[in-house]
Amino acid sequence: MPDWHGLPPSHLAYLIRRYTHVGGAVLDLDAHPATIAATAYLRRVPARMVTVATTRACGSCRPPLNAGRAVWRVGPVRVST
Repeated sequence: MPDWHGLPPSHLAYLIRRYTHVGGAVLDLDAHPATIAATAYLRRVPARMVTVATTRACGSCRPPLNAGRAVWRVGPVRVST
């Protein structure tokens, strides 16, 4: 497993475990494989940030009601390789 910005996966998992609870959301901004793996292993819920620009780029999505603010959704994070 690759390091996350110089942080080994074991230290990343420790930080996630220390600052979140089981079932809690872990916001991952760069969809890094180490973060996704540690989140799943620790039984946390991966979350991604969705912004107005991202929402408008999605043809089947409509802009959120609070346009101009960042919103987040809890759910699986898809990693394209």
